[in-house]
Amino acid sequence: MKKAKLLGFTLALLGTASMLAACGSKKGDMSPQFDQSGETTITKSAATKEFGKKSEEEYPISDDVQKKLDALTTDYSKVNWEAEYMPTDGIVVSEGTFIDTHNTIKAERYHLVVAFTNTTDQNIRLSLDGNVEDVEGAYVQDIFTDEIEIWAGNTVAISLKLLEKIPSGNIKWNKFEIQPLDKEYIPYEVSTELQKGDTGSYALRSDASSDNENNHLFRTTTYCGLILDKDGKILCGEGLSDPEDTSASWHTVSLHESTFGGENADFVFFVNLFL
Repeated sequence: MKKAKLLGFTLALLGTASMLAACGSKKGDMSPQFDQSGETTITKSAATKEFGKKSEEEYPISDDVQKKLDALTTDYSKVNWEAEYMPTDGIVVSEGTFIDTHNTIKAERYHLVVAFTNTTDQNIRLSLDGNVEDVEGAYVQDIFTDEIEIWAGNTVAISLKLLEKIPSGNIKWNKFEIQPLDKEYIPYEVSTELQKGDTGSYALRSDASSDNENNHLFRTTTYCGLILDKDGKILCGEGLSDPEDTSASWHTVSLHESTFGGENADFVFFVNLFL
């Protein structure tokens, strides 16, 4: 059976040069990439000083891995993560939150973004079984998958909708194992832009380029796009983690937002692609 090809990538995000006026953009900047109108409509993260404390104490990051994280120049470094810890050697879990108030019932809906960064020199696949806990320590939701693949030095992320449950930043990991990956990597680049569609809502639109003749067939089972404020905190985001869905849907991440209240200053996109 012919091996599938999983493609390592270098992000080449477009449009990041234009910032909001509130974030230091030059007067007269007419770039359409970022929304600069309206008042703040997205509530700040619900995280407290205790967010993720139990996980960080149980799974501390080694000095060697911390040096590798500090040296990263990928999208991982743009995000102001609220908790970071290392359940197994070389694999760092980072967590962040945001609150959605733009739903049909106008209620606060909590989201938890969980990212996995591979600081090893090996391409790996994760086998996970975890229970997300709320601030009371109660079970909220599972993270159960064998299909998170991460090439060396890369980050992938998932976005969990917790509804009215406030995340604590603590995940009880029943299983966190590195599995062998039999896919071959070749270089590629991903370019991402923040655009506003005909419906008035924003979306992140991405494309990949490679010397491989089949680069139009790139697929993935896990992707996540996030909008950040000037401090790197998450304003909103969307993504997919579904081993049964390997379609080309990763090209467009619909954010379902018509304004960011003038707070958006940057964006990130996490993905692993394969043929």
